[in-house]
Amino acid sequence: MRRLSVLAASLLVALTAATSAAANAPAVQAFRMDFDYVDTWTCGFPIAVDGWLEVTTRTFVDADGAPIRSATRNTAVFTWVGPTGFVVSNHQGWNSSVDLIAGTQTITGVLTRVVGPSVGLLLNDVGRLVLQVGGPPGPPVVLFDKGGQDSIFEPGVWDPVCAYLAG
Repeated sequence: MRRLSVLAASLLVALTAATSAAANAPAVQAFRMDFDYVDTWTCGFPIAVDGWLEVTTRTFVDADGAPIRSATRNTAVFTWVGPTGFVVSNHQGWNSSVDLIAGTQTITGVLTRVVGPSVGLLLNDVGRLVLQVGGPPGPPVVLFDKGGQDSIFEPGVWDPVCAYLAG
């Protein structure tokens, strides 16, 4: 009888833990978008863009159900065709983790990698970036930046891509 009571108590504890874990399991949101448009702003001339983007976000919560962290995986592949018919591929694969308690966002992976078939690598924004977020209005504060990257937000970084696409 004692064994049965211990087994029943163990089962009750396991079920309670499983229910608690399920209640605090991260919420998952995922979507995929297909793109087919003309980009006129990156290079100042029309670029035909075709590709797709997949995003999966997991939001983690504390015991009270309040969000404490989110983790997002972004994957995208684009083909760009310039006005002369020259083509580049743009691959992206990066993770973003936002710690809502510490107020930081960590981004790791390939933000953008652009390759031309006859010239190779034209742009490579890859690495690890940690930002302070949730502060006063304005751009986030960079806390850490490491990697072999050409920041896609810096002036002139797209010039080699545009020159190639222009022929």
